[in-house]
Amino acid sequence: FPVTIEGKTTESYLLFAANFEKVRIFTTKFENQNIVSRVEYDGTLCKTNRKIGLSSTYSDLKTAYPELIMHSVSKDGKVAVFADGWIFVIGTTKATKETTIDRIDPNARVTTIALQR
Repeated sequence: FPVTIEGKTTESYLLFAANFEKVRIFTTKFENQNIVSRVEYDGTLCKTNRKIGLSSTYSDLKTAYPELIMHSVSKDGKVAVFADGWIFVIGTTKATKETTIDRIDPNARVTTIALQR
């Protein structure tokens, strides 16, 4: 089904693992073919190579990825940060557009992990 991410419409696919955890795959056009451009995971079984998974705290995330950079803040106050090809969404409702990476609640939890290469 088509979705719009960062102003671009793309095709996406929703898959369910055997334990009903969701995996979303987003594609982009390249030389008239759809290629995978982003994968989002909403489950607790898998972790990144640095042991970060859903429900990890922001403090855990900063320790594992000291090179984190700010990606975006959503209208509902969630923060997205980027490191090593991963986008981590932090489920905090306190963030505003003025929030900096050093001002994110260290106890806030990772709610979505996306691989974007």
